[in-house]
Parts: sequence; structure tokens; C-alpha cells
Amino acid sequence: MEIQTLCYGADMNESIGVFHSIVGSGLCFVIKNTHDDTISGYLLAHYWHDFAQPTKLHEELTKCEVRRCCFIHDLAVMPQYRGMNYTRALLQELKDKLKDMPCCLVSVNGTSDFWHKFGFVEQECSLDILSTYSEDARFMCAEKLRL
Repeated sequence: MEIQTLCYGADMNESIGVFHSIVGSGLCFVIKNTHDDTISGYLLAHYWHDFAQPTKLHEELTKCEVRRCCFIHDLAVMPQYRGMNYTRALLQELKDKLKDMPCCLVSVNGTSDFWHKFGFVEQECSLDILSTYSEDARFMCAEKLRL
């Protein structure tokens, strides 16, 4: 939870229950610092049934019976490890697992340009859903992750 707070701020912290509901999906990866074996970053994703609408923030997931896409719920790397290709390594793990399944996410904190580099483009989305994230939230999708 420390990494989540450092990367997103306290307002966007989610409960342990939400984390557990996502971790159960089997699309979650961590990257460790090789010097002291501490977690330096993580990626939480889950299968999703609707390529057109993301999940709401702070909402526990239910089992997804129809897997149409992958929703990248959270990708966070500790500030001192940014620029060291940890994000690319985490996304590669996800891509290896998904093969060519499309992905979507909600970009926050002005990161939409960052996500463009990986093939994501902005899509229309319900303001009711985006408002649960942040004022600058953008729903983005990629037919295929580009690494």
C-alpha cells in the first residue's frame, strides 16, 4: 500500500478488499529491487467483459465470466526506480500472459502521453465512472500492447 500512496496520493488509495479482488485474477506482477529484494513496483490487472467501459475506482471486482479484454487497474513504480525500464518489464509480463488480447485502463495524474507510447488511445467513457478516479482521468484502450 506504501507504493500506491507514493504514486497516486492518499485520495486514490484503495482498500485491501479491492486489492484482493484484483489479485485473485491471476494478472498481477511485482518487480523487486535486486539489492535488497524489496518490491519496487507492481502491475494489477484483470480480465474484463466490456472493452467500452472501465471499472469504477474503489469497487471490488466480481468474477469475470466473459473475457473480452484486460483492464490494467494499477501500475506503480517507486519514484526512485523510475526510468529503469521497470514499467516495460511489468508490461512485458502482462503481454506474455495475454498474447494478443486488447487492453484498457484509466490514465490519471497526466499520464495519457506516457500510455500513448504503449499503443493506448483515448476512448469515450461515462463521466460517472471517470469521476471516481480523478479530474484528469482518461479512459484509454490498446488493441495490442506495443512494447
